[in-house]
Amino acid sequence: QGMEGWMPERIRTAKRKVGFNSPMPRWLNGPLRSWVDATLARPHEAFDGIVDSAALRAQVQALGQSQQWDWHTVGRLWPYIHLKWLLDRQAGRTN
Repeated sequence: QGMEGWMPERIRTAKRKVGFNSPMPRWLNGPLRSWVDATLARPHEAFDGIVDSAALRAQVQALGQSQQWDWHTVGRLWPYIHLKWLLDRQAGRTN
C-alpha cells in the first residue's frame, strides 16, 4: 500500500513478487565463522551486562564447529551477534 500511486498497479499488486533470504546459515557455517568468534571474544561491558556472553559464545562456537547453523538458530542468535557488533562499532572496536 505504501507504493500506491507511485508504482504501476500491475507491478505493485503482482503475485509473482517474492522475497529472498541471504545464505546466512551457510555463511555462519563457513566464511563468517571466524568473524563471529572474534566479535564475541572481545569483552564489552554494556553487552556483557545484559547477555550471558560466555553461554552465547559457547553455543555459537559449538554450532560453528559442528556446522549446524540453520534458519532456526540464525533467527534466535543473530540478533545478539548483531547487537554485539553494533555496540563494538559504536565504541570504535570492530574488525
